[in-house]
Amino acid sequence: GTRNLLSTEGSGYEFDINFLMKMALDKIAFIPFSYLIDQWRWRVFDGSITKENYNQEWWSLRLNYQGLCPPVPRSQGDFDPGSKFHVPANVPYVRYFVSFIIQFQFHEALCRAAGHTGPLHKCDIYQSKEAGKLLADAMKLGYSKPWPEAMKLITGQPNMSASAMMNYFKPLTEWLVTENRRHGETLGWPEYNWAPNTARAEGSTAESNRVNFLGLYLEPQQARVGQWVLLFLGVALLVATVGLAHRLYNIRNHHSLRRPHRGPQFGSEVELRHS
Repeated sequence: GTRNLLSTEGSGYEFDINFLMKMALDKIAFIPFSYLIDQWRWRVFDGSITKENYNQEWWSLRLNYQGLCPPVPRSQGDFDPGSKFHVPANVPYVRYFVSFIIQFQFHEALCRAAGHTGPLHKCDIYQSKEAGKLLADAMKLGYSKPWPEAMKLITGQPNMSASAMMNYFKPLTEWLVTENRRHGETLGWPEYNWAPNTARAEGSTAESNRVNFLGLYLEPQQARVGQWVLLFLGVALLVATVGLAHRLYNIRNHHSLRRPHRGPQFGSEVELRHS
């Protein structure tokens, strides 16, 4: 029997597409990133990426595989790969790429063992003793055997393949093809090699003599002129502020002198006014 934890109201084609889209954003969108990290690391190790172009090659890979550009200007003085812990810690990242592929192969094989028929994304191996035994036998191997042997035990073959993933997301793929064609969307992005802003490229002759002045990279002479301009503006503002304060002070004194005297009245003055 079932646990009745999930509502059965959400069903049908639209529900399936929404579910698959959520799964794709969770599973598919991560794959290019998990692949390019070790692409970058391995190329650093073999010398094809040098310290002079660490950041340039990083963003070239991000653009090539993910279609992403840096949100703000970057230069070779930046080291964006280091923001991912695995890079400075020298931890291989390809394991995540592999796991996101083969999990669909395992799912397909276990569904087949459970006797599932129909779309793969609707398979549920809950309470299937056949699927449970197959998974348990593979898990018992632990580190005693290479992982391809565990895969062969479950799937019947030792190789990675994206076919199970494609089968799982087939309804979503067909929907996306139809919708993109209907809206005239262009798929993908053109080939492009990202390069840092040449005006900021560290190591270049122009950059070696430039200084950072209020976020702008200027020649030393330009920066000095800018400092003098700021100093002049600051002094002018100070003089104007002092002058304005002095003028306001004089205006207040002038008005106070023109104000009629309202001191106490003596008896003689009162008598004269009433006479």
